[in-house]
Amino acid sequence: MRAEEFIWLAEKNTQECGWVLKSPAVGYFTNAPAKGKFLEAGAVIGAVMILGKSHSLRLPQDVGGVVTSSPPEHTQHPIEFGEVVFTLRSQSQANTLPVKDDQKEEVENLLLRSPQVGRFYRSASPETPPYVEVGQEIAPGKTIGLLEVMKTFTPVKWQGFEDSVYTAKLTQFLVDDGADVEEGQAIAQLEAVENPK
Repeated sequence: MRAEEFIWLAEKNTQECGWVLKSPAVGYFTNAPAKGKFLEAGAVIGAVMILGKSHSLRLPQDVGGVVTSSPPEHTQHPIEFGEVVFTLRSQSQANTLPVKDDQKEEVENLLLRSPQVGRFYRSASPETPPYVEVGQEIAPGKTIGLLEVMKTFTPVKWQGFEDSVYTAKLTQFLVDDGADVEEGQAIAQLEAVENPK
């Protein structure tokens, strides 16, 4: 059975020309967006754990902008119905330029996404070093983490660019170590690096 999806409760924030996002359910909030991150309207932003099940949290179709609040201290943050979880400043007030279609495609190519729902780990165990450190260059086929689904661990690999002129550098993890992720959720940001000739 497919997990239920919830829509964030959005309230206009006239002081910051943006939005206040409130919890639509009681549970544990995971995968909080980082401060300064741009969120597209209608995108899935985080998840809420209810009785051990993960449910996606989606922005309303007319709500988007830049996150102006810091994420919770804990990876799984307890939330009540109607509780303010984070705030957004609308794009028009965020001093950001519109992104062209070709730029959007370029950004998408530099996001490593989860192939399925699960729990993401950066290393094989708490005692071993991460598969990849931020700032490290990676080659196609490189494992950057593990995805746990019902005690089964699957490597998450970077498959490489179609253009072999470039490799990649991992610039940022977009989810915490041990965080629950949704299928298709971006888990790492990459940067194209031109190969020496």
